[in-house]
Amino acid sequence: SRRFPKTCRLQGVIDWIESRDPDIYEFDLVSNFPRREFTAEHRGATLEELGLDQSATLFTKEQEEA
Repeated sequence: SRRFPKTCRLQGVIDWIESRDPDIYEFDLVSNFPRREFTAEHRGATLEELGLDQSATLFTKEQEEA
């Protein structure tokens, strides 16, 4: 569990997850309510720009093969 400031870019969250679990590959982040999936195209945006407030919880979701 970790808190990030609203000015943090989603890529910063991704980097933290990858540093904690080096065996995790190709994943997206998902918020629980409202359910939203954040893909690679969102990684440059800040948490605030993505509409994530201080109570938001993000979960990893394995990327589906195309």
